[in-house]
Amino acid sequence: MVNKILPILAKSLKPIKTTSERFQMPTYMQRMMFGLSFGLLSVIFLVSTAYANQTSCAKRGEVIAELNNRYGESPQSTGLMPNGHILETFAHLQTGTWTILITTPEGTSCMIASGSAYESLKKPSGHGA
Repeated sequence: MVNKILPILAKSLKPIKTTSERFQMPTYMQRMMFGLSFGLLSVIFLVSTAYANQTSCAKRGEVIAELNNRYGESPQSTGLMPNGHILETFAHLQTGTWTILITTPEGTSCMIASGSAYESLKKPSGHGA
C-alpha cells in the first residue's frame, strides 16, 4: 500500500525553492527601488553641497575682527585637533552669542557653527575632573 501512495505523493509535491527564488522582486519593483535609492542619494548630495557652501572662511585675523566688532565675541576655549587644525570657541558672555571656528595650519579660519544661549562652565579642578 505504501508503495502505491509514495509515487502519487511524489508527483503532487513541488520542489522546495531556494531563498533567492522565494524572495525575488519583480522587475518593476527593482526599478522602483533603484529610482528611490538614486533619488535619496541625490538629495543627500544636494544637502551636503548646500551645507558646505554655507561655511564662511577667511584669514584668521579678519574672522576674529569680524566676530569682535559685529558680535562682541572673544575667545573662550581652544584645542588642537589630530590633523593640526585648531578648534576655537568664541562667545559674548552677556548676550550669549557664540561661534565655533576651525583654523588650518596655513591660517585660514572657517566658521562651522554659531548660536545663542552660551554658558561658561565652571573650570575643572585638576586632572580627570
